[in-house]
Amino acid sequence: MFDFAIIGNGLIGAATARYLGQTGANIAVIGPGEPADKTTHQGVFASHYDSGRVIRILERDANWSWLSQRAAEQYQALEQQTHRRILTQTGVLYAAPPNGLPSYRQHAQEMAAHTQVVVQDNPTSHGYTLPTDTTTFLEGAPAGHINPRSLIQAQNQATVGQFFDDTVINTRYSANGATLTLASGNEIFASKVIVTTGAFTNFNSLLPATIDLRLKSETIILAKVSPEEAKATAHLPALLYGIQNAELDDVYVVPPVLFPDGNYYLKLGANTRHDVWFDDLASIQQWFHRGLSERSLLAMKAVVTDILPQIKWQSFHTERCIVCYTPSRSPYIDALIPDRLYLAVGGNGGGAKISDSFGWLAARLAAYGEWPQHIPHMPFAIRQKRQFAS
Repeated sequence: MFDFAIIGNGLIGAATARYLGQTGANIAVIGPGEPADKTTHQGVFASHYDSGRVIRILERDANWSWLSQRAAEQYQALEQQTHRRILTQTGVLYAAPPNGLPSYRQHAQEMAAHTQVVVQDNPTSHGYTLPTDTTTFLEGAPAGHINPRSLIQAQNQATVGQFFDDTVINTRYSANGATLTLASGNEIFASKVIVTTGAFTNFNSLLPATIDLRLKSETIILAKVSPEEAKATAHLPALLYGIQNAELDDVYVVPPVLFPDGNYYLKLGANTRHDVWFDDLASIQQWFHRGLSERSLLAMKAVVTDILPQIKWQSFHTERCIVCYTPSRSPYIDALIPDRLYLAVGGNGGGAKISDSFGWLAARLAAYGEWPQHIPHMPFAIRQKRQFAS
């Protein structure tokens, strides 16, 4: 019997487990590893199958900025504890067409007053080739990019608990706990359960009732470079590019980093006109197995070659992911069954960079019923009825 069972060993789940383990509780962390072949994998998928995500401190409001800065500090502490490289602090460049940034620049300056981040307006040298009328500002360290795979490994390494490389396929909740049935046939009993399963939360009979999550396809392009080119571009900041055209908008770029296959890739993602929304498990599996992400390849490739024309690109290919949206655009971190079942799901496209703080909030709530006084809980409350505008 376990005090806590964390279902999902992704970015938020791994952080939740580390903080619960620090309480001295007996915890179980349940989640499969990264599939060897996504195109044939029949189980669940996770968002941390990646080596580069943008991290910024200047978030939507002072509370989010505080959570983001807290997460960055924890990543640096984890690096020292585990000797794993997680955070690259080269900054984040914000770029947009004329008049595309004034409100965001003002917001960033207001948020900078609540943090230790230095904002440089219209930097003269940042390494990217942008249209001459582009307006920019640079957010300094600790902004930059993180390695999600390395972050998961560090969180697990620092966690005191028992890990199960398995998938929960059914849950039965009772007055004194929950019985979890695993795909292997084993059963686990825990007094409390925290579900951190992202896009798969409403499936596999994990919850007694469905929650309001909206799931969108996410396409990225990986542009391969030589190790020499990667070294020459290692100083580049991450890029948030407010470009809008017939194919793409809200582009983000992570400079070339090392991936598990031994190659270096620049990563670019964006909203595309081909994005689709999912309502069932079969559609999600089909997207990961053979989704038509290549439809956005040429448009994404054009942006890559435009912003870094001096690079000798070796190849380009797309990868597929999913973004989980909640009505409030904050993750659900709340009790679905008081003192029994808790949720920490819904990254809204930015969960990776603040995942440690989200796990910290979930662990405090599940272990002690506590919530920080300076952060309103309402945006994190669970909604079970769809409330998205048509």
